[in-house]
Amino acid sequence: MRFKNSHFRIVERGFFCKMLGILMILITKKLLSPILSLLLYATASSFLTTLLPLQLQERGVSPWLMGSVTALFYSGLIWGALRIESYLIRVGFIRAYVTLAAMLTTSALCFIFTQNIWIWLILRFFYGAGVAGLCLVIENWFLKIADDAYRGRVLGLYMLTFYIAQVLGQSLLRFMDIDGDKPYSLIALLSTLSIIPMAWTHLSSPVPDEKSILSVRKLAAISPSGMTGSFGAGMMMGAFYGLMPAVLARMDYTYGDIATLMVVILLGGMLLQYPIGKLSDFFPRRWTLMLTCVLTTLMSILLIHAKSLPIPFSVLCFFYGGVMFTIYPLSINVLCDFLSSKDIVAATGGLLVVYSMGAVTGPLIVPGFLAYWGTEGMFLFSAVVAALLMIFVGFRSRNKQLPETSRQDFLPLPRTTPAILQLDPRGAFVKHLNKVKNVFNRKTP
Repeated sequence: MRFKNSHFRIVERGFFCKMLGILMILITKKLLSPILSLLLYATASSFLTTLLPLQLQERGVSPWLMGSVTALFYSGLIWGALRIESYLIRVGFIRAYVTLAAMLTTSALCFIFTQNIWIWLILRFFYGAGVAGLCLVIENWFLKIADDAYRGRVLGLYMLTFYIAQVLGQSLLRFMDIDGDKPYSLIALLSTLSIIPMAWTHLSSPVPDEKSILSVRKLAAISPSGMTGSFGAGMMMGAFYGLMPAVLARMDYTYGDIATLMVVILLGGMLLQYPIGKLSDFFPRRWTLMLTCVLTTLMSILLIHAKSLPIPFSVLCFFYGGVMFTIYPLSINVLCDFLSSKDIVAATGGLLVVYSMGAVTGPLIVPGFLAYWGTEGMFLFSAVVAALLMIFVGFRSRNKQLPETSRQDFLPLPRTTPAILQLDPRGAFVKHLNKVKNVFNRKTP
């Protein structure tokens, strides 16, 4: 009988207990400042992610350049996640946060001062690097505050805040005209306001630990399915964030409707991760990953046929986001099933880089689908990627069987920087819990 880690059963203890635990963390004020800062700058970043494709669509910019804008953002995100940490250690977290938030504010304002698309590409790269730096500050703060008893809850609180910010950012589109300077001014304002909670905190800045990331070659040797799944998920998600708003605009949806549909997709991705993850705890995880890919392909095809039916299209968008958003955390958990606890953080950090590489590649490929198939090309692209991923994982499942004793419980993980992955409770607890398991399983002579 598989041992159940109690730290992965928090939700099963009841909604009240979970909310009480989160409230107690907030009451200590140790996480209040980074939570508020995260909410503000992530809302601004989410709004800009949707705003840019819509403005480029209005200007008649080609899908290739739209995809390049998104690719440059994720390139900056990779560069910042891997290179900025040394700067944080040198100047301190609070001063680094102020500097990086000022970078985001400046980048947002520069979008007003110039309409040159090539300069916008450069600005998007620096904006991505700034977002990665702010994520590193916030995530290391969460990491240092979280003790062993609260790691799972702190990770859940981080993800909840992150998703709320994404939903709020998309919702701003309903209340603001995208023409003119006001949207970029609001983004700059939110980025600047995010400095205040961090600057007012009375806590000393945490110092990050040295982190390691496994290379792509090692990840491929450990779990080709996990690595390929992360890359494929990155391709679909990068294309989604970079081009979906423009595709919906081409389908004659109003900006308010686009905001609603983006929120529906994000809510699907947030709400369906847990039930699908629970399913993967009771069935072979690679089978669950294959099922998720099948459902992503099916939802993509159905969206093509339902694009002229508003209500069915909205319902399908919810499930489309639910299954597509789950591919990345499932891929991580597939990899974790083949690892010891001490290697989980380094491996998941490597997969996050692989995911980001996919997010750079996807927006550069989708324009070819859009040029040939029109708006249907967006959903056809996700269908093709998910189908190819399903075939690959199915082929690998025949060649390499997972020992039942090495299975880890599912944990949904965010797609930001490698720092937050250290909040994965499995890396801290599994070794000690296995010792407890051995004590209870020891036979009495």
